[in-house]
Amino acid sequence: MTIGLVRKFKQSILTLFQIIWQARLHFCVLPPCRVCGGVTSICSGYGRKFLECECCGLIFTDDYPEIAATRGMGMIGSWGGADVGGEREDFLVRMLAEVVNAEAFLLYGVGSTLAFPVLLSEKFDVCGCDVSSDVIAYRQAEFGSERFFHVNELQSRSKKYDAVIACEVFEHFHDPVKWVGIIVGRLTDGGTVCGTTNFYPGGTIEDNQKVGYMSINQHVAYWSEHSMARLMELFGMTLITFEMVCPGSIKPDLKFNDLFPNKRVFFASSDKNVIKRLQAIKDQSPVLQLDTSDYYHQAYREVR
Repeated sequence: MTIGLVRKFKQSILTLFQIIWQARLHFCVLPPCRVCGGVTSICSGYGRKFLECECCGLIFTDDYPEIAATRGMGMIGSWGGADVGGEREDFLVRMLAEVVNAEAFLLYGVGSTLAFPVLLSEKFDVCGCDVSSDVIAYRQAEFGSERFFHVNELQSRSKKYDAVIACEVFEHFHDPVKWVGIIVGRLTDGGTVCGTTNFYPGGTIEDNQKVGYMSINQHVAYWSEHSMARLMELFGMTLITFEMVCPGSIKPDLKFNDLFPNKRVFFASSDKNVIKRLQAIKDQSPVLQLDTSDYYHQAYREVR
């Protein structure tokens, strides 16, 4: 079977799932919210059908099946190829090491970005996981299966982490309570979950960006601060969020540098001291200084 035929077959399967999802919405009882169990209503955007929770505000869809989301970003890394990008993960590891004395880190869904080898080279205790078999094989060839593994293995592993960092991951969760529950289960007492995603600003789902955030098929959950807070409350955690100086993809990833102005950085912990320290930073400025256009680490500035 040629590559072209394979692509057509996959697209036909995805189209079938979209048809089934839309038929389910129109002919069956609407599913409840996947976070709080609240009543949902149908909304539309980019030719897709979504459900919006009338209680917590989570917007979600099932038109892109979880079974198809097994490749992730693959080997394209941060849109630039293997061992490119990852400044967000890098920044958050260093920030949490300094602010809350975190020592053991898991980069959840980190893909093939550069952050993982850079942080290891500087003796940070970091592990990584992903859904892409290509990425896993690539990283395990150099660092072994204890340092990098499939996300499905996380629940059965004994190692615990002071912080799990999941940048651009939560929008891919079909079952956020399940996956966040697994993540929280691998935290040390009072550990921190953090990452980045877009927050729904209200109004129409369609935005004015040249690539609409929820036009991307793999994006199946559109969070708000309220819905994210409700999710974290299920696990006894408090949410703190920040805006970003550079809301598009972090430089030098210039392909999308003007996209997604609703990007947010989020932190959640059950430790009151952790929340107190993060809130003190937010009280100084609600904007996290995560603009890496002049990021000090030379590894991210090299032309590859």
